[in-house]
Amino acid sequence: AILLAAAAAPVTDPAGAGRQDPPVSELEQFLEALAQVRSLARRRVASAAERRTLLRGLVDGFRLSGAVQLPPEWRRRLAAAHAELERNPSRPA
Repeated sequence: AILLAAAAAPVTDPAGAGRQDPPVSELEQFLEALAQVRSLARRRVASAAERRTLLRGLVDGFRLSGAVQLPPEWRRRLAAAHAELERNPSRPA
């Protein structure tokens, strides 16, 4: 299990007639905001060195920790599924 997702309230789409998007984690919010600043910096800051300094300062203190657990016998299971799909390519979804 990856230990990154932080619970957040669902985001309501004002144009979507009350439709709610899935909850957005704090990590997703951070990455989206960082991407927006990076995009703006590419347009407004001519010096690549200054952009790097800005962005490195914004991510100072960011740490990624977690654990990944793969399914047991994943290689065998995926190889078997691949072989089956190769033999029967027109199976309905």
